[in-house]
Amino acid sequence: MNISIVMINYNSSAHTLDCLKSITDSKPTVSFEAIVVDNASRNDDLQNLESNIGAYPWAKLVKNEFNLGFSGGNMSGFAYCQGQYIFFLNNDTRVLPGSLDAMFLFMEQHPDTALCSPTIYSEENQRTASFEYIPTVANKLLGASLLRIFKPANYPKRKTHYQHPIAVPVVSGATMFFRRSDFEQLGGYDTEYFLYCEEEDFAIRLHKKNKPIYLLNNAKVIHLGGGSTERDLAIEKEFYISFWRLLRKHYPVYSRSIIKSVYLLKECKRAITKPNRRPLLKFLLKGCPKNQSLRYKQGNQ
Repeated sequence: MNISIVMINYNSSAHTLDCLKSITDSKPTVSFEAIVVDNASRNDDLQNLESNIGAYPWAKLVKNEFNLGFSGGNMSGFAYCQGQYIFFLNNDTRVLPGSLDAMFLFMEQHPDTALCSPTIYSEENQRTASFEYIPTVANKLLGASLLRIFKPANYPKRKTHYQHPIAVPVVSGATMFFRRSDFEQLGGYDTEYFLYCEEEDFAIRLHKKNKPIYLLNNAKVIHLGGGSTERDLAIEKEFYISFWRLLRKHYPVYSRSIIKSVYLLKECKRAITKPNRRPLLKFLLKGCPKNQSLRYKQGNQ
C-alpha cells in the first residue's frame, strides 16, 4: 500500500463524503486507502456516514466512543494504516487531480524529507497561504518581514505563488503528508493537544532532527474551512491551552514568558474596545487552565 489517508469526522458527514468523492475523482494511480475516524458524532451524522461510506470500498470507518480531538483522533486512525505514507487530511477539503501521485513521487525522490503538503486553495479557487512560521521571540517582536532580510530561508513569503517545491517552516495541519517511518520515529502526534498547534509541535520536532518540510506547487487541495468547528469563546480558549502547552514543551522560560506577554498585551488591547473578549483575557490571566478544554465536554448533542 502506497498511501493511507486519515480523516476525522465530527458532526460533518456531508463534508467527509464529499472529500471521499474528491479522492475518487482525482484519479490517483498510486495504491491508497482511507481511514475515516468518527470522533463521537451525533447519532444522525454517524448514521449518514455509515449508510453512504460503502460507496468507497477502499475506505474504512473507525468509531471512537469519545471525541479524542485532532491528535487523538488521527492517532486512532493511524493504528489501522497500512501505507508507506500517511496523509492526514481534513474532511472539509477536496483533493484535486494528480495531487496524491505528486506527493508520493516527491517523497520517493527526496528520501531525506519527512513531511510535505499540497498548496491550498479556497472554495473560489484562490490560492491561500499554505504555511506558517514557527513562533519565536524575534518574529513576535519584530515581524517576519524584517527578519526575512537577515534570514530569507527561514521566512519565505507566504503570499508568493511558487513554481517549484519550497522548504517551509510549518505546513497546515489540514494537509500533512508524512513518510510513515519518520512519523513513527518521532512518536506521532502528541495527544496532549486536543485542537491546534499540532503542526507547530511536529515541525519543531522535525527541525530538531534536521528534517525538511516542503510545500508542493503541483499538488493541490481546496480547503473550505470550518467544517467541524466554529470560532467561539470555547474554541479561542482551546487555541491558547494548546499554544501555552507548545511554549512549555519547546521553549526556555525567558522565551515563553516574552511570547506570552505579547499575546496578553494584544488581548488587553482587544478587551478595551470589545467587551466580549474580556472573558478570554481573564482566562489567559489565570494561565489557561486545562480543565476548561473541550476535551472534557463530551457527549452527543
